[in-house]
Amino acid sequence: SISEEKIEKKVEKTFHFINNTLKEYKEEGKKEKIEEFKREIIKRIQKVAELSCESFIEIVTDWFDNNHSLILEKLDKNDNLKLIYVENLLNKYKNHTNYIEEKKNNDAYINLLNIHIDLLCKLKQYNKILPCLKENQLYPIEECLKKCLNHKVTDASIFLYQSMGNDQAALNLAVSELKDII
Repeated sequence: SISEEKIEKKVEKTFHFINNTLKEYKEEGKKEKIEEFKREIIKRIQKVAELSCESFIEIVTDWFDNNHSLILEKLDKNDNLKLIYVENLLNKYKNHTNYIEEKKNNDAYINLLNIHIDLLCKLKQYNKILPCLKENQLYPIEECLKKCLNHKVTDASIFLYQSMGNDQAALNLAVSELKDII
């Protein structure tokens, strides 16, 4: 079997090849070649993204005009990979506080946060939702609350009700859950 280190080097070489090929085409002024190569990447998106989401995000940022919604659309059939992509993207932005400050009212960023909660609910990764909501105050509260209530993610729903200042609804939900248990 191939060692993990060898696999990492092959992955690194693959992304280096992709980036260098696009750079060469750009330097040579071959716009059609760039677009053709990008189409080939999109055709193989599942495999390319699986190699390294972090490296793939860099390619998308540099060569696909930061068009992450296109990539998410193309990854649509693979929710697990889509979640990994979204989480890597959110981590990238988390490390750039200026980006988050600039994007407070940015629909694309808010949409990404919504997609994240959607995927966590869809994949039944409920235990990740509350920590995400606590860590990032930019999640759209009302939309997340609807998703959490629909999926019966009680701890996150209580937190969101409290964030909205609706302590009575939070208490009602907590008591209701206790009644169901007892």
